[in-house]
Amino acid sequence: MRLSLGPLQYFWPRERVLSFYRAAVGWPVLVQQYDGNPAAVFAIGMLAGFCGTLVTPMAANFNLVPAALLELKDQYGPIKAQLPTAAALLVCNVVIMALFAF
Repeated sequence: MRLSLGPLQYFWPRERVLSFYRAAVGWPVLVQQYDGNPAAVFAIGMLAGFCGTLVTPMAANFNLVPAALLELKDQYGPIKAQLPTAAALLVCNVVIMALFAF
């Protein structure tokens, strides 16, 4: 195994990089196995990922730090306030994907 300290383009040839990205990003299960519409699956999937980020540890920089700076009583208050919105958007995304992607 070799480690690279430089960018990927200096470590692998161009074709190997492109084949790697095709395999990694390529066609997920929803498109290949369930014959989903790629444009709809990817567009709705990006929105669904955003909804999940509202209430995960990834939200710490956006929610916990401002809560600490504003000296809010509940440190997790902003995350708790976003939970209903995230849940509603997730349900909507599932319905939209069922209607338009398949």
